[in-house]
Amino acid sequence: MIAVFYDKNFTALQNNASLNVGKYEIVKRAVDFDDFSLTSEAFVENVNPCFVVMKNDLGKYVYAGFAGVPTLNDENQTELQASDLKTLFNNEILMQFGTYTYLDDMLEALFTAFNTQVLQGSFAIEVDMTDISDIELDADLIPTTELKVYNVWDDILVNYLKYYDCYMVSELDIPNQKIKYKIKKTGRYNVPLHLYDFGIYNYGKWVASLNETQGVVANNGTLTYGKIFILLADGSITSTVANRNLYPIKKNWILKETEDSSQVTSLLNEANIEALERIVENRYNESIEFNTNNIERYETADFDTNFDVYVKRGELYKTIPLGEIHITVDKNGTEEKKLVVGYKNNDIINYI
Repeated sequence: MIAVFYDKNFTALQNNASLNVGKYEIVKRAVDFDDFSLTSEAFVENVNPCFVVMKNDLGKYVYAGFAGVPTLNDENQTELQASDLKTLFNNEILMQFGTYTYLDDMLEALFTAFNTQVLQGSFAIEVDMTDISDIELDADLIPTTELKVYNVWDDILVNYLKYYDCYMVSELDIPNQKIKYKIKKTGRYNVPLHLYDFGIYNYGKWVASLNETQGVVANNGTLTYGKIFILLADGSITSTVANRNLYPIKKNWILKETEDSSQVTSLLNEANIEALERIVENRYNESIEFNTNNIERYETADFDTNFDVYVKRGELYKTIPLGEIHITVDKNGTEEKKLVVGYKNNDIINYI
């Protein structure tokens, strides 16, 4: 197993550019940033790498991230904690959204502004949204047409990914000198997960701390109400009150106030987006962790997989998306793979 360091121009660093890796760990996350760490032979060059690429014994690409600075431990081994390529979007832009029918159209405008304002020619990126081209935007959830500052990841991407059941993955394309991203739909495949087969009895059955959000704008004594979001027992979100099935109701209001009636529409839009952000934080908040045990249907599971979780024989708890994939490879090349069903652990975030 080798790790290769590259500069920002995708050129491998001189001399000791390839390191023999003793161990590496990768935690991939569907709707949050990944973790990647490795331990290798000593890296002694006085350089500041931009990218690190992990390759297996056959030289095949395994994973890539922003390298940071390698450090030596007490045993004269290099330790490296890399950052997910998706952390590139932890940046602010000035954005004036238009009107859009489909999710990919809105995100295309977002990435265009990101290229111009943040990347400024420093990196080439490619975002493949073919898989989500048929997702229609909720008319109440299109960001305001007024000029605003947005954090691309926190304010836009993570909220829309969670709400529209999507996920993002990344890859470093060295031959073409670009970072490639894909946004895809979850739930393409359903796989049964029998907890009793794994001896799992404490499966983190979750009671929502919040199951309803709504925005409202107060303008000189007049209240204008925004979209209502109701979280259902299966993890889905509805605005149809008659479908509610989680009790007691635990509600958050997002209140905006103005004395200028011309600001009501814009503020209501902001309130809707904030209400969306709060409700999606509570989706699929379970955390069921298990080793794949070389069972094919679990070994090949990816973020387009949903799990039909059975607590007892014949007793379906709910259908939950895959939240994390943990991969650990030791110095002998032995791989251990664990899956985490649900999104509970995704508050662990690495920044560039």
